[in-house]
Amino acid sequence: MSAIISQQQQLGHPLNGLLRITETVTVLNAPAARPVALIQQAGWNVHRLADSDPVTGTVTFSNISAGPWVLVSRDPVGEYQAVALSDRRATPDGSRP
Repeated sequence: MSAIISQQQQLGHPLNGLLRITETVTVLNAPAARPVALIQQAGWNVHRLADSDPVTGTVTFSNISAGPWVLVSRDPVGEYQAVALSDRRATPDGSRP
């Protein structure tokens, strides 16, 4: 899968753009470090992977198209269930539209 992701990150890929998504990952309302996948909603293809910041819980995906996107955060230690956010649109500043 990493070869597919690195190919998609190449300049000029149709999923790349000038927009971004910024979200905060929390567990029991506290910021948390978790792996997050950015998934193209239309084809369910993983476009990028990132880890949320351990202090703020923030994860940002930059240089993406408008979407819609699905963000999935999973818990690698199995304490909590995975969390998904669908129909997320990217914006110039990363905030929710």
